Amino acid sequence: MEGDLYDIVLVSNYLYRPHLINIIELVSPGGFLVYETFGDGNERFGKPSNPNFLLKSGELRSSVGDGFVIIEDFFGEVEEPQHAVKSRLFARRAEYPIE
Repeated sequence: MEGDLYDIVLVSNYLYRPHLINIIELVSPGGFLVYETFGDGNERFGKPSNPNFLLKSGELRSSVGDGFVIIEDFFGEVEEPQHAVKSRLFARRAEYPIE
């Protein structure tokens, strides 16, 4: 529902950039964002290969801005469950606005 906030927002293998900020804004103060999807370079391994659906290195980190504490930030090749380029971010929204 509009205006709802969640303690944990989990996103797996999804990227539609016009919705990215809306997804990030769903995280409540003190809540967690866990986001993993395919990254730029994945076209070498198959689908998705469209750059519109591949994150750039550092894109998730810059998208959350200063309002989150980054716990893990990964961008690179993985072998399991299959060869792919993945972008992964685990972050906690600050309890209070960072000034």
